[in-house]
Amino acid sequence: GNTVQSMGNNHDQAGVREVKRSIYDCRDDGVQNHEELNNRWEEVDRLSLRLDQAIKDKLTEDQIHDIQMCRNQAYILYSGLASVAYTRHSRLPPQIDLSDVLRVGSNFICDSYLNLYDNEQTDAFEFLTEEKGLADQKAVDYLLKILFQSYVDVDLFFQAEIEGELKRRYPEKELNDLSFKERESVEYWIKGKLRDEQYVTNMKNDIFKRVAENFRLPSEYSDNEKIKNYIMQCALVCAYFVVQDPKNVFGSLPNRDSHFDKQVYRSYTRDGSRVDFVVWPVLYQYEGNLGLLGKGVLQGK
Repeated sequence: GNTVQSMGNNHDQAGVREVKRSIYDCRDDGVQNHEELNNRWEEVDRLSLRLDQAIKDKLTEDQIHDIQMCRNQAYILYSGLASVAYTRHSRLPPQIDLSDVLRVGSNFICDSYLNLYDNEQTDAFEFLTEEKGLADQKAVDYLLKILFQSYVDVDLFFQAEIEGELKRRYPEKELNDLSFKERESVEYWIKGKLRDEQYVTNMKNDIFKRVAENFRLPSEYSDNEKIKNYIMQCALVCAYFVVQDPKNVFGSLPNRDSHFDKQVYRSYTRDGSRVDFVVWPVLYQYEGNLGLLGKGVLQGK
């Protein structure tokens, strides 16, 4: 029994090593074969499932260690695949590297948050004020609520995805009985789906529908490209936040007439020592206002 199990583990390890070697050969040689990369990605997923089964059939501590080492190799390979597939083949914007997306405090996170405010939020604001006649404060408050709702809905989306995959892989177990390693493996795999363009598109569409329903958006809003683009980009950027471990979080909003903290906020169209209203929230790495990732925006008075 031990010999058969050991041979199975060695076969899985050899499989991971072979795929890993192929990926690095692809990177070194500058191969531009999109289909081949997808096939290798699927092979890694198959290996991961085989390793999950191997854990259920474990016989010795040495074999457990071997299986975990094999999974660690697969994780490394996931990042390698992301670097090759998405910087070279532009299945997502070319600046996106999943190894950067999953690294807390990365410049990618900061830039994504800043770009959301400078681009999609600005466009949506112009639609609300210039075409719909909303006052500035009402428009920014509306867009702020959409951002917060997007974060909540994206977080719930990934929780549901992880729970669904856990139930699929471990149908005989209660979720509370799963080990940390079993949960960790599935969480990493689900979060890694941000590599997949179609998955991201489906996720953004799902979040758009949820936000539109929660806000009871009239068709004149939900059908407007600027509003739709803003919500869908909120979904994508918030996805980058919630897949961090721990999650990136928004800072609490200051009250009107409170002190204008220039360390973490910049002025909107008017400066001042006191807060008139909040335009954009601060983004932190951790709960408790720790690790500034992106400054907020306030209207001063």
